[in-house]
Amino acid sequence: DNGLQPDHISYGAAITACAYAGNIDTALKLLARMRAAGITPDLVCYNACMLACDKAGKMDTAYELLKKMPEDNVEPDLYTYCSLIAACQAPNDFERARQ
Repeated sequence: DNGLQPDHISYGAAITACAYAGNIDTALKLLARMRAAGITPDLVCYNACMLACDKAGKMDTAYELLKKMPEDNVEPDLYTYCSLIAACQAPNDFERARQ
């Protein structure tokens, strides 16, 4: 054990790598592990998970993440909303995208 502990930056990097690899399950597990470790997810972590949802076509999961952001005092940005809208493309749920 080297005594180093992951922080929101290292979690964000790992979640982003999972998102680009299309590994949504690991990205979401890392987000949960982050919370369990007492580390509050930031906008980068949420946006990376939203990207993973987009790539996997998991619109419902993306929408749930959006609803959880205020619990961590994270304000969605343009990237967040673009990822959410993109996630709606796979199931062709354009009505939900308008919400």
